Amino acid sequence: MLLPTVALAALVPTQVRAAAADQMDFAACPVRHSPEYYCCEYSETTKVLYTKYNRPSGGDYESYYIDGWNEQRQVNFPYTMYHPTTQEFYYDDPSTICRVQAVANTETGLLTEELQCADTNSSLVAASQDSTVFWTYAANVRNNNATFPVGATCYSIMLRDGTVDTDLKDACISTSSTVEPRFTTFTETPLVIIYLLYLAFFIILGGWAVYKNFMQKSNKSVDEMNKKLIGTPQTPSRAVAGNAHGRHTSVRVSDTRMQIEAAEGILQTGFSTSYIGNFVFGCVIVASLALNVLLIIIICDYYGNFDPPLFDTSEDNALVFIIVWVITAIWFVVIVAMQDRIFNFFRLRVPLDKCKFVYMLKRDETEVLLADRSGVSDFVAKVESFFASKGKISGYRTTVPVVEVDGLRVVEFQHIRYVYEETEQRFVPGAVALGRTYDDMQQEASGLSDTEARHRINTVGSNSVDVEMPSLPVSMAQEFFTLFYIYQIMCYYVCDAEASVVSPFTSKSKTIQSVVDLCREGRCSVATSFASVKFLIMYGLIGSVLRLFMYYHAINLSQWCWILVEGFMLVGCSYVITLSKPLDELKEMRPTSSLIGPTTLSSILGQEAINIVYLCFSIHMLSSQVWYCPFSPDNVDVAKWWLMSDNHLATTLFFSVIFQQHISAWVFSFGSTYRQPIWKNYLLIAFFAAVGALDLYMLLGEPSIVTDRFRISSGTNVVGLPDIPMPMSFRLKLFAMLLGNIFTCILFEYFVVLGPVRSYFRNKYHKDLIPMKK
Repeated sequence: MLLPTVALAALVPTQVRAAAADQMDFAACPVRHSPEYYCCEYSETTKVLYTKYNRPSGGDYESYYIDGWNEQRQVNFPYTMYHPTTQEFYYDDPSTICRVQAVANTETGLLTEELQCADTNSSLVAASQDSTVFWTYAANVRNNNATFPVGATCYSIMLRDGTVDTDLKDACISTSSTVEPRFTTFTETPLVIIYLLYLAFFIILGGWAVYKNFMQKSNKSVDEMNKKLIGTPQTPSRAVAGNAHGRHTSVRVSDTRMQIEAAEGILQTGFSTSYIGNFVFGCVIVASLALNVLLIIIICDYYGNFDPPLFDTSEDNALVFIIVWVITAIWFVVIVAMQDRIFNFFRLRVPLDKCKFVYMLKRDETEVLLADRSGVSDFVAKVESFFASKGKISGYRTTVPVVEVDGLRVVEFQHIRYVYEETEQRFVPGAVALGRTYDDMQQEASGLSDTEARHRINTVGSNSVDVEMPSLPVSMAQEFFTLFYIYQIMCYYVCDAEASVVSPFTSKSKTIQSVVDLCREGRCSVATSFASVKFLIMYGLIGSVLRLFMYYHAINLSQWCWILVEGFMLVGCSYVITLSKPLDELKEMRPTSSLIGPTTLSSILGQEAINIVYLCFSIHMLSSQVWYCPFSPDNVDVAKWWLMSDNHLATTLFFSVIFQQHISAWVFSFGSTYRQPIWKNYLLIAFFAAVGALDLYMLLGEPSIVTDRFRISSGTNVVGLPDIPMPMSFRLKLFAMLLGNIFTCILFEYFVVLGPVRSYFRNKYHKDLIPMKK
């Protein structure tokens, strides 16, 4: 079944017509039905091309256009992004007509526009008798049957044979909008000042690097991050041995061992502040903020917020934006990459006995503790080792301040107090000398003196752990979304003080049934985890195919469609999938243990192949309709990107993709083997019932403010004249196609992935590494 599906997926796109294709190739397009062109001169420099479209007639599409042109509609004036609030009217009923009346200023070429309706202006009725033609121009608002502006000089540019004079049509353009930008040669004074300021900044930055290197060589400081340490002898800490108020100098072996491990495993580099470094750091902050300000200014200039414009919006603005954006991106990537060292870059490295900050690194080694037979863990480890810096020491690193306490220079690192030792010329963990003999303990029976107690506290610190508390949301995220927290909770669950055979599995029931319950829960968890991963992979594949079709056909989805597809559906489906419950009985067959095994790959690839086939079928079915006219983005302002979604193809793609996301989450939640049946996941059923009802309402329901928000092309506020909204007959066909997609995916998952086909191939080819006893 998979091979024919893939074959169809390869063949179907050759039959799909591109929505950005020439409208002259489609018989139902108004441009094929003798449109007339007129040129209106608002002023000496302002010319606007007007087009008179005739309602398509003469073919099987004529009835569709008659019904489509006669539907209820609204003039979108003043312009709104979603749903206009103007009076409703019928284009074939002159007594309800509404249209924008315009007056041209012959000196400036500007239009004064006002919306008028027949109930307030009776002269509109006489001018709106012909409902088979529609007048428009490039900047015309949706559904407005335009009229020649009062005061403008308008004339036809048609030839006697009924064709348009292409020379006059090309000449009918406005020249008043051509304003000389301020910056054309990129050598203007303001730009030169910006160049010099950033040049001076980099000179200051380079000068600081030279000065810092010279000073560090002069003070003979050592960067331990680039030095291999040699183990130090087991000598007592001066913080203990040199205590004149102590009764004895015996240091515990554990404390001595900790000091030796710190000397060998912790690297230390001292730093001190510098006024010059602080000044350079301030320059970095100002330069970083200035890059963002420059980007904002360039974007504002693109949207015409400066008069005259700073750069030519047709070419130079985009080029300048790309250059500044790339520089800004690289700059902040460097800052993020150096975030643990950036403050020390603006400090001077000094010996540890004179430093105010210590950059400490505790070395560790990462090993792959778990491995699966698929080799994914080994592959990931190899990739990490390939991209990791060669020879770079790994471990936890941070910069801590040096604090002086009663003559001791101490730092706090990983909740342990380190005291500077002059003999070793580094910071070592503080240790307290304790008695080892009965006489020592007898001497301390009277308690410690105040001086010795204070010295011990200063040496090892208080018996507490200082933790920097993050905000509540960050704290919750760190607690509940880390593997260690899950491991900790699981340990609490299985802990039991009684010595029982099943005590590692339960703290209540003392029967062997607890082992079965644990296996049921474990298999359900594995199956659910794999289902979640498969859905996320399918979500990415569906989104990639969606973008491929969008970019190929030069269209887009509306803002609310993206919110539903990439926000609500992704989060909602990912959550409800995890609510599946384990089956009441433990089956003989265990779930798959490989993310790239045959079961997982066949499920993902098979579902995606089916989705691609049905998506291509849906687009082919749309482009084959007799009434279909493809969307042309020629006159769409790219700044108003949402206008790229007001077409039939975008609506077809949206419904195809949203239903494919539904069915992916649905089939990956099937139970019967390791999980309970899907209908016992009540929240999942309620979630899909809600989103399914919303999708069906937008697909088959009457146009409303909701469909206008999602830019569903069944409404006249989305697809205006001279085009027609999506007919109900096609929406029913599309619904039938979506049902076919749903049932095909269900049958494939049920019979191929989870059913007899999988059982056949598993029994024939699968071999367990650890065979189960029957």
